Amino acid sequence: MNSDTQFYLATVMDASSEGVQILLDGNDQAMQKNYKQLNTGVQLNQGDRVVVMKMSGSYVVMGKISYDSSGSGGDYVKKTGDTMSGNLWIERSQSYLMLKSTDCDLDNPSATAGDLGGVEFYDKNNKGAGFFRATLPASGKNNILFGLAKTPSGSSSAIGHYLQMAIAPDGTRSVTVSDAAAWLSALGFTSGTNYIKLGDGTMIVYGIASCTASGASTVYFPASFSASYADYIVGVATPRYWRNSETSVAYGTATRCFIQAMTNRCSVYFRNATTGATITDTNEQAYFAVIGRWK
Repeated sequence: MNSDTQFYLATVMDASSEGVQILLDGNDQAMQKNYKQLNTGVQLNQGDRVVVMKMSGSYVVMGKISYDSSGSGGDYVKKTGDTMSGNLWIERSQSYLMLKSTDCDLDNPSATAGDLGGVEFYDKNNKGAGFFRATLPASGKNNILFGLAKTPSGSSSAIGHYLQMAIAPDGTRSVTVSDAAAWLSALGFTSGTNYIKLGDGTMIVYGIASCTASGASTVYFPASFSASYADYIVGVATPRYWRNSETSVAYGTATRCFIQAMTNRCSVYFRNATTGATITDTNEQAYFAVIGRWK
């Protein structure tokens, strides 16, 4: 044999009547040329492992690396209908796990709707714990779901808590979270009547203050700000009505409002925007918002 002859292991990247495109082990890029196959009677497909011979500067695909399809030796995994124990490692500079549906067609969703594929997680008793799944509904939305089983059920179809991201054929995007309130609460996000608490400690309180005969209104908050950050409570108030157009009171100018915010309440003061005089009309109201920290 020619001393220049060398043998390599490779992966088939593409196979056609023009030849075979290969990726040599240890290389990051597939060969750009198509090479001849010694035994054309063996069908090669993308992903097949092959032995390649290099001679005189060119390559010939000698044959496909086969395995015991029966799996009787215990060291092989069948291409279909088999179970593997232990970890599966895929080591390359760029590794991909590709799942292909033989039924779903993104260009014809109404006729081929179903699951594109997914990964499911079970405990030792085969009770479903979670899943990652891609689905194609008849509407044509491409959905990706991440989920946890609400209770161990033995079936991943018992979806409990999930995050779903979807994109419609027209490009419209949507995100759906099951039990969103519970997830937000776990992250420190809570809300109630006229207040919102954020997970980072920020809180916003809002509402409407009604003028009294004294020209002021005190409103107690549904949730209190932290006394440790009392100096950082900030509020704003704006008139709900404009006197020169929406009330019958003969001031002829707009109302101006001032606010003083504390940890558990705020006081809103109503004044004539031009003269500064106190407004005592109990029909007057103001919107207010206060921001600070709850922790």
